[in-house]
Amino acid sequence: MADEIQCVSCGVRFPPQNEHQGKMVVCPHCHRPTRNEPAGPSPAANPYASPEAAAASPLVADTHQGSPVDSPEIYRALAGTRPWALFLGILGFIVGGIGVVWALLVFGGVLFLRSLSMMQAVFFAAAALVVFLVALGSWFPFRYGRRIGVFLSTRDLHDLERALSSQRAFWQMAGIAVVVVTVALIALALIAG
Repeated sequence: MADEIQCVSCGVRFPPQNEHQGKMVVCPHCHRPTRNEPAGPSPAANPYASPEAAAASPLVADTHQGSPVDSPEIYRALAGTRPWALFLGILGFIVGGIGVVWALLVFGGVLFLRSLSMMQAVFFAAAALVVFLVALGSWFPFRYGRRIGVFLSTRDLHDLERALSSQRAFWQMAGIAVVVVTVALIALALIAG
């Protein structure tokens, strides 16, 4: 139909919204803003169009980066994951901040009292390392949650790839942190011996 709106992002045609004539509306398919104006005839309706014009049409499916992701299950799964990733990131920042304040108070007290055994020094150094890893590691789930939010608002394949890359980095960091903490605990057990 000639009186349909054609989304400039995904090329889907949908009925115009008369109360918003000439203004921006949201495409029901890709959820991106598009102008509320009639699209004109479809490129497929012109039997005299060259093959190049048909190939350049936005109606032809684009499978390259930047194409919209249309899976409702991916959208639903990531929308459910986002608050938990942000929660873990923010909780880690809070725990890291409390740990830094605690470490400063303990080290300040030790310097003031000048009484610290070797075992206590090793314990406080290991605790400071764990607090540092928690604070540093909190950035990874927080960034993952933010990138999920970007994908949920754009539904762009490139944004989904960035979110999944952040997820990979988070699990890689978590694996390294588990190894470091395990080695540190074994070393503490051997030193305490």
